[in-house]
Amino acid sequence: MKTVANFLFFDHVTGNYFVQHRNIFELLLLPIMALFAWLIITRPKMNYIETLALGIYMFSVIGMFNTLQIIINGLLLRINFMTNMFELTGPDR
Repeated sequence: MKTVANFLFFDHVTGNYFVQHRNIFELLLLPIMALFAWLIITRPKMNYIETLALGIYMFSVIGMFNTLQIIINGLLLRINFMTNMFELTGPDR
């Protein structure tokens, strides 16, 4: 059975590499996303550096919401979504 992760990453090792080094890929993706946002949306109003700073703020707010979600799920609901229930690829059956 071919899972979505295998379709996206082609193998389990590559998928795990992307998940383990997610921060590096987000850091590399941020200037590219800011460039496209500047070209498409904010060009008449803001310069590129302002758009990049806005992107940094957006990434940090998303990180804070993810941290809050982990705290709420872990402490209040006793759910740990860092288990193999949420792995990229499950066992092939």
